[in-house]
Amino acid sequence: MNEDLNWLLTDEFVSFSNKIKEIVELKKAKKAELKSFYEKTQNELKKLEEEATIAQEEFETFKSSSHKKED
Repeated sequence: MNEDLNWLLTDEFVSFSNKIKEIVELKKAKKAELKSFYEKTQNELKKLEEEATIAQEEFETFKSSSHKKED
């Protein structure tokens, strides 16, 4: 165990530890960025679905009014 402690007390280990910390922080930031992008895209898809529903309703209204004119 003493040998392990000696490794932990080296400048190289401190450098390694700092690099790992930096990588972990960057990974967390990328995951947050991805989550934000996903949520934004989901909201955009929802708006498109709402627009499609409105367009469908308008078309159905047009069809029923055109059908009444034919009678």
